Amino acid sequence: MTRAGSSAQTRLERIRSGRVARLRGRWSIVVLTIVAAFLLGFYLPRLSIAALSAFLNDVEVPTVVSLGVGAILASWAAIALVNPSPSEQAWRKGASGERRVGRVLDSLQRSGVWALHDRKLPGSAANVDHVVVGPTGVFTIETKSYTGRLAIRGRGSQLWVNGRDRSSVLDQARRHAHVVEALLAGTGIDTPVHPVVCFVDTSLPMFSPNQVGGVAICTPNNLAKRIRKLPRPALPADEVEAILKTLDARLP
Repeated sequence: MTRAGSSAQTRLERIRSGRVARLRGRWSIVVLTIVAAFLLGFYLPRLSIAALSAFLNDVEVPTVVSLGVGAILASWAAIALVNPSPSEQAWRKGASGERRVGRVLDSLQRSGVWALHDRKLPGSAANVDHVVVGPTGVFTIETKSYTGRLAIRGRGSQLWVNGRDRSSVLDQARRHAHVVEALLAGTGIDTPVHPVVCFVDTSLPMFSPNQVGGVAICTPNNLAKRIRKLPRPALPADEVEAILKTLDARLP
């Protein structure tokens, strides 16, 4: 079975490799930029004093100050040149969030709950982060690593995080659940698939509803409780096994 966050980790490594290759190909420019930043920082205090010589008489800049300013500017330039891009940082955060949720789901095997991670949806380039099968039903789980506070607006139909409309995650979750449900129906298994969005590093309201727009919302801290205790007709163990095998075969 695939590991949680495999696709995100692969994308992250591809972006990181590209960044490292570009740095290696332009190492001379990187070095010259850092040296130039150091020289600018070294001479900047002296030039400033010279420009203010009419007001400051017999003031000399200690060498240690010039070295310190030069080192600060050189360090800033080095960090700016080699620091990961926002895209790389987002993929790293996403992969970490999926692995965290994956560990929670894998811990539920003792309760007869099984999870498939990072599966490609048929007829689409999209993938579903986790598909869960257990006594309480079948679930598709999308992991979202948004930093900030979640707000529910639009009369309980919209999700906002730090002032940004994130309601599209509800459409994504419903769409993925529908695809998996249709896949099962095509094999003669008639069971609903319940969409879930699990927010990592996001603060949910203290009294937030269990569902928004027909999609269950949670965090890694209460995900296990939601999966175990959602009020669904219990699936017998043999049906859980049949559904799991079908999904494992049909979702590459």
